Amino acid sequence: MNRFESLLDEAKTYKNIKFIDFVFYKFNIKNQAVFLNDDIFLSNKPFIIVANHPTGLLDGLSIIHVLLKRNKKVKIVVNYLLKEFAQIHEALGENFIYVNPFDHSKKKHLSYLGLKEIIKSLSNNEVVVFFPAGDISKIKGRKFNIADNEWNDTCIKFINKSKITVVPVFIDSKNSSVFYLLNTLSNKIGLLFIFREFFNKCNTNVRLVFGNEFENQMFENHQEMKKKLKDSVYQLKKDSYA
Repeated sequence: MNRFESLLDEAKTYKNIKFIDFVFYKFNIKNQAVFLNDDIFLSNKPFIIVANHPTGLLDGLSIIHVLLKRNKKVKIVVNYLLKEFAQIHEALGENFIYVNPFDHSKKKHLSYLGLKEIIKSLSNNEVVVFFPAGDISKIKGRKFNIADNEWNDTCIKFINKSKITVVPVFIDSKNSSVFYLLNTLSNKIGLLFIFREFFNKCNTNVRLVFGNEFENQMFENHQEMKKKLKDSVYQLKKDSYA
């Protein structure tokens, strides 16, 4: 944590994309963005991005970085705990919409306020990014694959009703095996190691695959839509290497 706080202190004079540029420069992190169809990125209409969440903070920074480089106005839906890091909030707060993906009591109003801000952003023709899992990926199945938890029903219901075009994104990056084991056992234990994982990303490339537009039709139920969206995200890894 101390190393992370030192990094934020170094970056405190930078805002928006310059903040991310500085962090990526310090760690020698590079984004490799692959667009299977970039028509919508050349338009001014709003759209929603849904993505897997393999590493944590780096996922959000990478997507914001790519979209700002393309001159898109972007808001990313993030865990309200990120607001506790004042320097991150000051640098990127205008690109964040804070919600609480876990608690359904004391902090429920945060999600309500977040929903209002999401609607406002879309009405202003901005891009809104969701990590529907609401948590970092975990170990799944006997083959120990790394994949998202079950996607959040409330998130998918909103997307379904919005009728806004959706673009699936696959983030091809990962944390250490030790982290995924600990995070699968307990979110709280995983949180203790998440900052160490960020420092382990030195000299890495983050590959982001932006898929084709997903025409947002009203499905019979949100479960059907959730499966189709999630499948389309993970299919992008295969399609981009084909």
